[in-house]
Amino acid sequence: MESTTQSSIAELLREAADKLDEMNSVHSSSNTSPARSTPPAASPRPPVDAEVARLFMPYRSTSRGSLNPRHRPIPRNFETRGTNVTSYSHTFCCLSKKSTTIAPNRYQKLELCNAGLGDKKITFQGKESCPEYFHQCLIGAFRKLSEAGGFELLRIRGATRSRELSLIPCPNTGYCVKYLKSPQAMIGHAVIYIRPLQKSLNMDKEDSESTTTGPLIACLSCGIEFQFDAIKAHSEICNSTTGAVVQAGPSSMCDPLTVPLTASPGSSMPLMPSVALTESGNDWRMAHDPLEAVKLFRQSVMKNFGEELHFRMDLRDSSEARDRAIINFYKRQNVDWTAPLTCSLEGDAAVGDGVKRHCFSLVMSRLQFGFELKIAAGKTLLFEGEKDHLVPSASQIYIDSDLFMVAGQIIGHSFLHNGPCLNGLSKAVVHVLGGGMPEMASIDITDCCDVDVREAVELLKGSTELTADQKRSIQSVTTGWDLPVATEENRRWLTEKILFHAVLSRSKTQIKQLRKGLKATGVLDLVTQRPDTMQLLFPRSCAELHSPQLLLERIIWPAESDSDDDTDDPSLDEKCRITGYLRKYIENASSQCLQELLKFWHGWEVPPNNLYVEVVRGQMPQSSTCMETLRLPSHYTKYEDFCEALNAAVSSVPTGFGLV
Repeated sequence: MESTTQSSIAELLREAADKLDEMNSVHSSSNTSPARSTPPAASPRPPVDAEVARLFMPYRSTSRGSLNPRHRPIPRNFETRGTNVTSYSHTFCCLSKKSTTIAPNRYQKLELCNAGLGDKKITFQGKESCPEYFHQCLIGAFRKLSEAGGFELLRIRGATRSRELSLIPCPNTGYCVKYLKSPQAMIGHAVIYIRPLQKSLNMDKEDSESTTTGPLIACLSCGIEFQFDAIKAHSEICNSTTGAVVQAGPSSMCDPLTVPLTASPGSSMPLMPSVALTESGNDWRMAHDPLEAVKLFRQSVMKNFGEELHFRMDLRDSSEARDRAIINFYKRQNVDWTAPLTCSLEGDAAVGDGVKRHCFSLVMSRLQFGFELKIAAGKTLLFEGEKDHLVPSASQIYIDSDLFMVAGQIIGHSFLHNGPCLNGLSKAVVHVLGGGMPEMASIDITDCCDVDVREAVELLKGSTELTADQKRSIQSVTTGWDLPVATEENRRWLTEKILFHAVLSRSKTQIKQLRKGLKATGVLDLVTQRPDTMQLLFPRSCAELHSPQLLLERIIWPAESDSDDDTDDPSLDEKCRITGYLRKYIENASSQCLQELLKFWHGWEVPPNNLYVEVVRGQMPQSSTCMETLRLPSHYTKYEDFCEALNAAVSSVPTGFGLV
């Protein structure tokens, strides 16, 4: 019974499908134009085939009837038919200084953005070959750029982490969109940096043209009404400034502290207290000057309270024992190097900041010129080579003893206390210490301490054809580094590889330990986020030279005493004679002598803002390092006697102070 019912239903569906096909055929024949010949009738198809053909009919088949207009495909050039306008969009970053060579970090970009510079995406409509149109679009996006006297375009070159900027060559007709899109410029999707040509741009905050929106909402803390888009920022400031009273109007009864309010442009309502604006000004990441950034960094990390670090050294011990005390102090782990520091010299009664400066000067001198440790023959010299080309020593004993981690902590700790720095380090090593890619470092032949390697490099740099003996000499150097035999084709490539292996590959572990030590002191965060401070942490030797003019400008000379009570005070003639001797001594002294004089006078070789001189009754020159004062006896009548006595006093620096 069920099978009979199913067969009847199937027959009914087939009959219905046949009827529909007949109706469609009649309808299509009635709509056919009389001028056209009627095509011959198609032979009848089986009902099942007809049903399948109807259900799976192509979407755009005309047998379904006329298409709905909304489903008709629209030509791609329907709206722009008859025009040929092209557009080009790219990201530009406008810099502020005309001497910038490093791409700004995210903090510097935020500061540039606040000044109306920084990153912006600019769209150019047509006129791809017109330099004037390109110039107008950039000026429209960066209004301050009109004051620069021209501009030049740059992009980042090198590896992925490189931030060094290189100039995009300017064609004779000037920069234009067509040139930037051409393969010759090799820009692609890279950010294009705009650098002022003649004048650096000011970093004054640009006035915002936007106005506040939304209804007025009262603050829960102070009760003042603010715009909807400003109440959230105000509430954070208002809640954080506990104890600060905001003056809402004449009816305010609070007098202890009044915090001025700033209003947004285009609105008469106050937005937030101006005290919030001072917080960003103390951020070392946003400071323009590297010196100011270092100063703010020290203020932000150094602690004036809490558990102290105590450094002790016995002056009665041998040089080796004193150096071991230094190594033991800085080899400790998990130490807060930003904590307050107290230094004491056992066997010497001196106290105060002068003792601290003396200790830092002694420690950095040992690091620069070698420790008196009997680890190897001679001094334990952690850095070797020529001035301004020092590289870490390749001694495996130093590496296994973690002495370079100790060196990193010494450098960072002295830098935090504004003490002496390690000068004369190779530029390639400084580049890698700051987080740069080793492959991007510029290596000089003077960075290499190995004489054999230098000779091999000199042979490869020559223009004459290499002899068999010369090739064997070069191969004896490169065998351990798996480098190929020297040929005329690979001479330049082989030279670079030899220098890379001799300078940086050998120093890989040492540099890693140095970075670990710098990280322990917190200084690594400074130099990685502010690369421009690396030159202050590792200055060149020539920058550390002390000139006579530098010292003379900072000396506060003694004046005639106005008191009549002190009858033992030297006369004005005696003061003039002794100070004249000192001036002559400074003018004729070498840089090394001036450095030793500063250590005797101030405690270390870093010159302070002011140096004081006193002429007193006494036998030998003395100094008060805490007070930065040099006391000179008044009894000298010959310059030779004065010079001999001062040299003797200066030479006593390594033995301590001898007085409080």
